[in-house]
Amino acid sequence: MTCAPPPDDPSPGAPHAALAPVSGFEPWILLPAFEGGPALRDAMIACGGYTPRSFSSMQEVLDALALATRVPDLLVTRVRLPDGDAFELIRHLAAYPVAPAIFIVSRQQRSVVKATVSLCEAHGLRMAGTTDMPLDVPAAFHQIEAFRNRARAPQRLQPRSLPLTVSELHNLLNTGRIRAYMQPKMNLKSGHITGFEALMRAVNVEGQVIAPSELIEPLGGAGLLLPATLQMFDQTVDFLMQCLNDGIPVGASVNVPLSLISDNHFCQKIVERVESAGLDPSWITVEITEDEAMANPALAIENTARIRMYGFNLSIDDFGTAYSSFAQLTKIPFSELKIERSFISGIETDKAKRAVVAACALLGKQLGLAVVAEGVETPSELAAVQEADCSHIQGYLLSRPMPVPEASAWLRELDGQRFALAQTVALQSWAPGL
Repeated sequence: MTCAPPPDDPSPGAPHAALAPVSGFEPWILLPAFEGGPALRDAMIACGGYTPRSFSSMQEVLDALALATRVPDLLVTRVRLPDGDAFELIRHLAAYPVAPAIFIVSRQQRSVVKATVSLCEAHGLRMAGTTDMPLDVPAAFHQIEAFRNRARAPQRLQPRSLPLTVSELHNLLNTGRIRAYMQPKMNLKSGHITGFEALMRAVNVEGQVIAPSELIEPLGGAGLLLPATLQMFDQTVDFLMQCLNDGIPVGASVNVPLSLISDNHFCQKIVERVESAGLDPSWITVEITEDEAMANPALAIENTARIRMYGFNLSIDDFGTAYSSFAQLTKIPFSELKIERSFISGIETDKAKRAVVAACALLGKQLGLAVVAEGVETPSELAAVQEADCSHIQGYLLSRPMPVPEASAWLRELDGQRFALAQTVALQSWAPGL
């Protein structure tokens, strides 16, 4: 690689012309805030493709942003600053429609650095990395290069579709285009695939899959969530009956809003469907989210108890995301607890997440519940949730959600292991999709 000569570096407070758009990757560095900053800047310049600028205070950065015609790609900063701190800086940056990514260099306790990262996430700002002092320039530069490569990688952007009309929603229902996509769950002790979660999708006439983010809310607004959920339920029952008739003992779960569970008509319909098919209702788990369960405890207790009375299992989904009391778990007759993906992502390097997941797993175990770690995507996450003693996993490490025919074929490909995935088998890491 041919190294570029160092560009001019105007002093802080330089006029607006000095911040004109530049080619390449533009980082800003709060130089006086940490030793090694000049060496990091020099490393960027020597490798080319970077146009770093230096500042001496938070206010200088904010003033420069107010005048800039291009937002920098990256801001390298300490947590403590000469005229403030990174928390205040992040709050200011969050007000911009487009903000630079943040790279933290700090001597602070890990808990303080973690809080800084969490604040960025809460404001929707991108994190490029963190490093401790004294600064390891090659290691820091490696993180920044990795972020730069991710940022300039081609993005497969799809044009956002217009909201579905009521007429289009009715057409999807009337033509049977509401589809159940199955994502498997694995028992960690046995390695067996013990069940699937049925996830709602729709397929339009062009064969394009409509994601839940564009489907479920419009269905609810149009008053069509009940018939759509019943279509999902029917497909799930058919799938389970096919599996059981083929000697494949798996269950399945279906997400059901609490508002539907409180509808006696809906409950009677699902009972009729399992009885008509000759399926024991215990093969089906009804999932409700934690925030629904805790928003109206009395309603939740009444209606979830009714579901259990009919013989279905009951799961609390996205556990840990609502400000709820663990005591509610003793009042609502759950059979399964699902730990939300945000606690699993990065668990292998986050002591606090490991502690939370282990505590949830212990609580679930002591209450006699299956504990599912959702969104497991990497072998290191798998190892961490095993160490935390979760009983099951679900996520892209096993498989992306699949249409029913593909899910049936996927099960059959596990022959020789009695429909199990031993850990010696290469688990497929699918690119996150629908």
